[in-house]
Amino acid sequence: MPDRRGRSDEAARRAVRLTRFHRSEPSAAARSDNREARSPNRAGHTPRPRAACDGGRRLLEHPGETRGVRKPVAGTRDHRADRHTVRARQPHAHDGPRPLFHARSLAALTVFILLALSLGLGMLLYPSAERRCGRTDTGEQSKEDDRRSLEDDLMISTPRSQWRQGEMPHLYQGDIMWCDKPYAGGTIGKNGCGPTCVAMICIYLTGRTDLGPLEMCAVADAGGYAPTGATEWAFMTKGARAIGLSGTEMRPTRAGVTAALNSGHPLILSMGVGDFTTVGHFIVVESIDERGMLTIHDPNSSIRSTQRWGIVEVLRQADMAWSFSKLD
Repeated sequence: MPDRRGRSDEAARRAVRLTRFHRSEPSAAARSDNREARSPNRAGHTPRPRAACDGGRRLLEHPGETRGVRKPVAGTRDHRADRHTVRARQPHAHDGPRPLFHARSLAALTVFILLALSLGLGMLLYPSAERRCGRTDTGEQSKEDDRRSLEDDLMISTPRSQWRQGEMPHLYQGDIMWCDKPYAGGTIGKNGCGPTCVAMICIYLTGRTDLGPLEMCAVADAGGYAPTGATEWAFMTKGARAIGLSGTEMRPTRAGVTAALNSGHPLILSMGVGDFTTVGHFIVVESIDERGMLTIHDPNSSIRSTQRWGIVEVLRQADMAWSFSKLD
């Protein structure tokens, strides 16, 4: 009767042989690593870790640890370990409520606001200081403004004590003696070119000293010759007759203007847009020389009044002309 225990041992040995038959043989590198791991440590020798493959992940088994406990190689992750793990956020030096502005940004914003306020305040105060000091040339005005400012400074009329018959005075509507006085819904300085021209003609032909620009504007206002802010042409004829002058309307032709001036009859011209005005203006023509150059008295410009003007250039800008003489 066979030994039952012997049969069991024989079956176990057969099972082991079948298992070894189906198990793949390890590579030479693996056998070498296993031998090194099992060999005792020699002086100065550190066992090399054994690499293994587990389900497609590269694992490392460290000597000295519990057999079968494996750790991932550096640079890899074990997804099974951290699949449901939330990594804790490391504390940061700036944790906590952050300020709306950093200190540097707040300082820069403050400096910018102060500079803007200083610039705005300077722009508001500088023109006022200029007006108090009487300055007109700021270096930033256009050439036209500079010219106008210079003319304003030179608008000084011939004194009343020097008004004489036969001498054409220089009278300016912008003279400080009367420029701010009311006329035609505005001021003489703005609207008084017509009466100022008639005043110059009146002094030249009669020598009267009681009819300056201020008084002549009062005559025009009283006669209703400036209802719309501009002196009407009727003042050159009907208005002139009321003060002892004869005004004759004529076309501004070269022959007619030359004949009137050579006969001693000064002229008033109504000027359109050009060298003398941008809207409308009256000027006085005193005389003409042999070259056809005119002597002009512009009530709104001392500079233009000192220049000589060619007759063709002036008449090209004129709309109407009136010649004057003294009534008998």
